[in-house]
Amino acid sequence: MDKGTSKILYNGTVASLVWCDNRPIYFVTTKYISDANTTVQRYDAKEHKKIPVTCSAAVKAYNDNMGGKEKNDQMTKLRRCRRHYRWPCRLVMKFFLWAAYNAYVLQHCFCPHKQPGKRLKTFHMFVDELCHNLVGTFHHSPKITSRRVSDPSDTRLLNDPSVPVHMPERGAGATSNNRCVVCNETYKQAKRKKPDASNSQLLKCSKTVYKCTMCQVYLCIGSGADNCFNAYHSKKQYWR
Repeated sequence: MDKGTSKILYNGTVASLVWCDNRPIYFVTTKYISDANTTVQRYDAKEHKKIPVTCSAAVKAYNDNMGGKEKNDQMTKLRRCRRHYRWPCRLVMKFFLWAAYNAYVLQHCFCPHKQPGKRLKTFHMFVDELCHNLVGTFHHSPKITSRRVSDPSDTRLLNDPSVPVHMPERGAGATSNNRCVVCNETYKQAKRKKPDASNSQLLKCSKTVYKCTMCQVYLCIGSGADNCFNAYHSKKQYWR
């Protein structure tokens, strides 16, 4: 269809009308059916100005009286919900935005949004103010987290001198790049206490090729305080 052309179908007192502007626009009306055609001012991209375009009386009446629902849809689309949300969530958010825009219009009746010497209060500003007023001074209390303490029933702490459960073995295909679990955790704890300390000032993370047959973690095997294998299977907080 060319711009300004229209077609109409009748069914008694009801008319179905299509009028082409930049694209076809459809109307269903029970009024202005027999009225003569008129014109409306529409912007022309080629001439860069508004020109008169032929239309029916129903289209003219619609353009003169529009502004409620259309303005609501235009403003609420600025904050529409993300498309990947499920449709019930999008519908509920749409209801909230409709209610917010209606409140924005009602506020203008009591306190005009355009006041002398002040900025125009837009719908975007109104929604921001509404959110702040609903939240108020509420602050989410931080969740107190404590260091995880191993469960006494942890299998790594089960030791029977008569029947050894944890046995060291050289891992199949093990290389010297396997860090000891105890040394690594000790290094992390020291780094948290002294974040500015250099690696040379902290305990060295040892590497080993031996691991526990039951726990399947790599551990150093030494003597005395350097025996990470013994510390891992006897202490709850093995990094201390």
